[in-house]
Amino acid sequence: MERVYPGAGERAPRVPCGGEEPMSTDAKLDVSLWEKLGDGLSAVGEGVSKLLTRVMGSSNERYVRALGYVRSKTGVHAVTPGSML
Repeated sequence: MERVYPGAGERAPRVPCGGEEPMSTDAKLDVSLWEKLGDGLSAVGEGVSKLLTRVMGSSNERYVRALGYVRSKTGVHAVTPGSML
């Protein structure tokens, strides 16, 4: 079969790539057990990461505090006397 490329004003034929039907005509997604398990483990890992960050604080926050800039959760800030700031 010879391929004909559309010119100006012509439309390409509505045939999928390769001229074959798609593998699935079903619109809903089939989620396997392995995908659900992977998503669950990923969510657990993210939760543990957030928990550790809340308990220990971020490294950037600890570094800024070591420089002498202290900011509370309410937004009040202070500079430690004798610090690099």
